[in-house]
Amino acid sequence: MFTLTGLEEGSTYSVTVMTTLCGLQDNEEDRIIATTMPAVPSAAPLYVDVLVENSTTVTVQWGPIDCVHENGNITHYSVRYREVDSSKHDSEGSGWNNGMVSGDSSGGMATISGLTKETVYTVEIAAQNAAGTGVYSNPKSFQTPNDVYISLNGDIIQNHGLVVVNNSGSNYSTSLLCHYDGHLDANCELDWFTPNSSRITTDSAEQSTTSNTVVSLTRTTAIAMEGIYHCTVCNGNASRKVYVGIYPIDEGLIQIYGNVTFVLDSNPNEATPQFRLCCTSTGGPATSVTWSRDSETLSKGTETVLNDATTAQYTHTLTVTGKLEGLYACSVANEISNDSARLNVTAPSPPSDVKLSQNGLRSVLVSWTSGVPAVTGYVVYYQEQNGEQNGSVTAEGSESAANITGLNPGTNYSIEIVATSSTLPSDPTLKHITIEQASISLYATPSYLVEVGHNVTLTCSVSLPKDVAGTPVYDWEGPADNFDPALFECDEDPCRSITTLY
Repeated sequence: MFTLTGLEEGSTYSVTVMTTLCGLQDNEEDRIIATTMPAVPSAAPLYVDVLVENSTTVTVQWGPIDCVHENGNITHYSVRYREVDSSKHDSEGSGWNNGMVSGDSSGGMATISGLTKETVYTVEIAAQNAAGTGVYSNPKSFQTPNDVYISLNGDIIQNHGLVVVNNSGSNYSTSLLCHYDGHLDANCELDWFTPNSSRITTDSAEQSTTSNTVVSLTRTTAIAMEGIYHCTVCNGNASRKVYVGIYPIDEGLIQIYGNVTFVLDSNPNEATPQFRLCCTSTGGPATSVTWSRDSETLSKGTETVLNDATTAQYTHTLTVTGKLEGLYACSVANEISNDSARLNVTAPSPPSDVKLSQNGLRSVLVSWTSGVPAVTGYVVYYQEQNGEQNGSVTAEGSESAANITGLNPGTNYSIEIVATSSTLPSDPTLKHITIEQASISLYATPSYLVEVGHNVTLTCSVSLPKDVAGTPVYDWEGPADNFDPALFECDEDPCRSITTLY
């Protein structure tokens, strides 16, 4: 029997076994095909979120894990939850209620029911592949409410949030319909507000109750302005708000203005870098917002926020983690129109032909080849090896050099240069340099005593570093507080004298 080690997980290997006798090799051989076991997922799902549905039910949603940590196809997700009250479980690993839902690499969703009202819970999610269950996410806490709770039916208002009215006059009449679920109490209110947040109080209202917990209210109103109206429903324990856009038919058009903007949230060289893409649209509320990368729809990490009710301005955001580069597109649509915008997220090539040259006793000139398309600037980072000194300097995209000053003579430094763009920075180019220090040797020692307060000339052989023009550079710290560097002027190498006062 022989054990093979150091193999890769989840990989297929061909193993050949042959016999030898007295140095002779047998013509017969046995060939075996074997596949190593894959590893469990090595990271937890991202963006775990909990939506409280009512006093006993919640919906848990989560995003994907970084693809490099999947270690094979994701087939299921493990969902476990328990009460935060430590008296309900004996140890850190006990008291969990476990469930399993099918899913893939895009994330998933699960509904947890049968909870106790007014109780704090924690929930954790882990991905599962053929090898087993991976790392659980950080605990996500939530509290169930009491029985007096309001749940609007999503954002579904008449015509999916868009009311198109005839623009034959200055005032339009339409019905605004809002449904909500919840137990009524004396503090329950349902109000409509205009785009400038004025409460609608003079309209006729008809309220109908279809069950003990489902109430619909319709207001027929004369509309004096176009824009985003909103309905609020609240009682003594909860409140909810939804929006509806009311426009003449020729003003409800979706329009994206400007370009998709880019916001980098973390260092792109981290294990799980993250950035956000933002797209702004105006017009009637969108019934669908779709983000894609390289024509593939992205279903996780999207969010739409109303910025301005009067102008019906929305911001649509996509959060991206893991794979960063690609051609991204945002498509926004409602019943009468659609529009889209794109942004190509790429990283420039690393700076090339990087050179380091000492530019004096305490500075280094860093140069590189500039003119690379899409580069907006450069950042030069320096770090003292085995020391604490570090920092950075920047340069414009058209520049090809930067000077680092204030370095310590006789010290080793690591220097990285990164090209930046409107989206992602490049990979760094790494260089190392040792800062030279002046070499001084005294070859003529005075043989007489000097009284304090008298001048004395010390003749030395001094070898100085030179700047990029080849001129010797000095930056002296004298042996006494009254040392005057101006007394030391030298254009030759090596310099021959220093005059100081003792």
